[in-house]
Amino acid sequence: MEKNEEVLPLVDELQQAIKQSGLSLNQLGKQAGVSQAQLSRFVRGERTLTLPAVAKLCVFLGLRLAKANRLDSETGITYSQPPPGAK
Repeated sequence: MEKNEEVLPLVDELQQAIKQSGLSLNQLGKQAGVSQAQLSRFVRGERTLTLPAVAKLCVFLGLRLAKANRLDSETGITYSQPPPGAK
């Protein structure tokens, strides 16, 4: 991922949850079922994670992963509900 690329809200949220978990990446990986190498590259912003890996981490970290069903044409961000202030 290049430094000037916009970080998606899910990526940012997941990176923060990983950092705030209080676990080493090795411990987190073992407990959540995701390799430490994948987690390390993801946290450093070098790689993305597969959807199954994201789902495992979300379950372990207590995050909710939901399917988005609406795309905001201006920002390209998807929402499961209209964003605040939307008509």
